[in-house]
Amino acid sequence: MLTTVLTKGPEKVFIVVVNDEGATLPIGTPLEWKCDGTRDGIDVQAVQTAAKKSLVVGLAAESIPDGTYGLCQVYGVMDNARIYAHGTATNSNVAIGDIFVASTAQSALTAVDAGSVISKEPPMFVAMETVASASVSTISTTAKVFVRCM
Repeated sequence: MLTTVLTKGPEKVFIVVVNDEGATLPIGTPLEWKCDGTRDGIDVQAVQTAAKKSLVVGLAAESIPDGTYGLCQVYGVMDNARIYAHGTATNSNVAIGDIFVASTAQSALTAVDAGSVISKEPPMFVAMETVASASVSTISTTAKVFVRCM
């Protein structure tokens, strides 16, 4: 008797993008659409438009050299997202469940108070592990986050 076993792994969703940053985009970098009226809808850059969180696409799923195609993760758990190594208060630990928003400085995610974010926009990035705080709030590291940019 032949038995087929179906297995299911963690679900992740990716889209294909073109790096138009002018430099290589490291893995885990928050990306935004590059919009100036001449684009075809797949050009991205590291997050630079702080006031326009609606331009956030997801996180670079791989290192993407300038001018080349690459993958951007828009859903699922990512193990190495670039984050600031502090939680919702400066120099506190990142806690599981902290909500992140894309930050223009150092192209990383920064944790914010849940109440202020949810009222303005849906949580697109959520901490999936605790990260010990850095002594300076501008130090970045990598962490496991849940991505929900669909």
